[in-house]
Amino acid sequence: MPVKKLLEMGINLAIGSDIGSGANLSIARGIAATIQHSKIRNMFDSQWDAVTLPEAFYMATRSGGRYFKNVGAFEEGYCFNALVIDDSNMPGEGFTPIERLERFCYLGDDRNIAMRYILEKEILV
Repeated sequence: MPVKKLLEMGINLAIGSDIGSGANLSIARGIAATIQHSKIRNMFDSQWDAVTLPEAFYMATRSGGRYFKNVGAFEEGYCFNALVIDDSNMPGEGFTPIERLERFCYLGDDRNIAMRYILEKEILV
């Protein structure tokens, strides 16, 4: 599907991690797959631009949070849901925060999740 074009048209899209959309519950993998698939589409039809990491992250957080009200953003009045990522075991250094997030989406897994917060409460990993 031409995700970037639909976003440009103002159509709200979200990335989910239920089994109905794939065989992996990781939202990070969903972000990576969205970017990968849009790049493949772009290779075969250059009229469709590829989705960027910030766009895919938005679809996985803020945009998806619209369906559940007051989740998906770090704003007043929103529930605090977050992951604390420890990427110290991943190769490379000197990356920007966006590059570190992208590296986690492609290479990381649950071993890189140091803490989880759901509805402002720390959930033990």
